[in-house]
Amino acid sequence: MLRPILILLPLLACSSPGPTPLPTAGQADIFDAFRQALGQSSFHGPTQRLIFHAVLRGLFEDGVRDDVIGRLTRTDQATGMPYSFVYACPVCMPAFNALRVYAQRPEFYGDKQGATTFGPGLSD
Repeated sequence: MLRPILILLPLLACSSPGPTPLPTAGQADIFDAFRQALGQSSFHGPTQRLIFHAVLRGLFEDGVRDDVIGRLTRTDQATGMPYSFVYACPVCMPAFNALRVYAQRPEFYGDKQGATTFGPGLSD
């Protein structure tokens, strides 16, 4: 489930010329139309929640290593913009936030082996 997403993430990073500038007043109408087309009025609508939970579950099921998560969640120190995701994109930001939540996961309570995921990790 997560493997196709992880395969597409580098393509998104390569296609983005850099941090996305904030929209001007005229461009805000375009984003409103996009939100309405997706069927929600807020950034945390049902579509974004679905993306967030699907990515988070896939990360736990696959057991993605911390070094991979670190590379995917890198941000530009000067601007705070993510390198691998389009800032404020209603598809990218839920996935990015799921990666950030996964990166802070604790060990499972009572697990004598100290496991933090269910899966063995992605293959090289």
